[in-house]
Amino acid sequence: MQKSRFPAAFLAALAPDPTTPRTGRWLRMIFGLALAVLGLGAPIASAGTTTIPVTNGSFETTYGGSTATYWYHLNAANGWTPSTDSAYAAYNIGDSVGIGYPANNAAFAAAANGKYAVNLFGVKNITQDMGTQTFNAGDQLSVSFSGGFPNAGGTVKGGLFYAKFIINGVTYTSSAYDTTNNTGGSGSWQTFTFTQTIPANVTGTFQIQFSVDQTLTYRPWLDNVSNVTVTSVGGSTPTITTSGTLAAVSTTYGTASATPSSFTVSGANMTAGITVTPPAGFEVSQTVGGASGYAGSGTAITVGSSGTIASTTVYVRLAATATVGSSPYSGNITCVSSDATTQNVATVSSTVSKATPTATLTVDNSPVTFDGSPKAATVTLSASSVAGSVQNILTGGAATQTASNTYAVTGDFVPTDTANYNSLTGLAAGNFVINPAAQTYASWASTNGVTGGPSYVGNDGLSNLLVYALDLKLNGGNGSA
Repeated sequence: MQKSRFPAAFLAALAPDPTTPRTGRWLRMIFGLALAVLGLGAPIASAGTTTIPVTNGSFETTYGGSTATYWYHLNAANGWTPSTDSAYAAYNIGDSVGIGYPANNAAFAAAANGKYAVNLFGVKNITQDMGTQTFNAGDQLSVSFSGGFPNAGGTVKGGLFYAKFIINGVTYTSSAYDTTNNTGGSGSWQTFTFTQTIPANVTGTFQIQFSVDQTLTYRPWLDNVSNVTVTSVGGSTPTITTSGTLAAVSTTYGTASATPSSFTVSGANMTAGITVTPPAGFEVSQTVGGASGYAGSGTAITVGSSGTIASTTVYVRLAATATVGSSPYSGNITCVSSDATTQNVATVSSTVSKATPTATLTVDNSPVTFDGSPKAATVTLSASSVAGSVQNILTGGAATQTASNTYAVTGDFVPTDTANYNSLTGLAAGNFVINPAAQTYASWASTNGVTGGPSYVGNDGLSNLLVYALDLKLNGGNGSA
């Protein structure tokens, strides 16, 4: 809570007392100012303690709506808004007129402070809007008030009621106060105090409310509501703390780091969660395994929320999308939250190596027949893990072959993305076969020293040979049949 720069005596002097005549109020103000300046008035609130004033806490400021002298309506104009505009709002029980009301029952000898008090059963609840306030986590709010237990008789009895602080729509409720347990018995007042610790930093509309337990027929009374005291316990500034030193998380392209590094982050008095943002190439997560939880390269995650953020492990790795060309990667991971000093966690320079693809090559033009001209295998890329092409095809270690034989074929696979993938050299593609040409009669005769022969030498060698042999056998000729 932000502390007022004016001393309590000064503020007290400025607060008007509607029961004091105008001249008296001016004298009181002047006297109070003098005391404040001289330091002789009410003590200045101790360090870490401030006060939020409650308007009409003793219900002495009346509001129109009735000509009766023993009661008046509560209204926002005099500080309190009731949920029910009951005729039995604030009773005058401090003089002879008020003591006799309700009929046949002297409820109290006097109010707890002044002449008036409130029968909570009649109004159900009363609320005071205390404007926009700022509270820090750990601040303690405290308010004191008097609960009344009327003299027994009729329907005017003690009972249960509650005090509430409502901050930005969030309600903090006290335990039940039972005025039937007042130590002074019936016709007495007892002082109660409601204290609430604020769990998180908050700014918003602040209200104080008192409500009755409407399930009971008993009727608690309320008077003498004090100002609200705010005590700062300390450590109200949001603080981010990090711990741990990161290690290198190098990897290969297309694969996130196999083993992430990590650090811890925590927060105290936070108004919001901690935004953890890695530099480009890195990604962070609150879980260690697989792809789960990682937000992607350079993308932030949020750790915790307002209040206290327990020590949380943040895992760091290179993303699968980090490229070889941008490697090595480094930079700070920033931990940021509203009103807190940013904390940086340095990454260690980490590299991305080229990945090695897979590819399968297949010879697609084997076998061929020798015809005297050079022959070369052609190769097809039948499968690969990434796009690419086949280059540098060798047939038996050379570009071409001229002799009939069986030759081992190799080729290189060159990926399209040569920046991030290695090339594969000397991949086996299979065999390339050059079959010998068919033998003719002329070549056979020449090889075997045979002269003459059939006139249709152009036929295939086996036919020529058979014809020649048949001619010799049947005709005794020279194979020219």
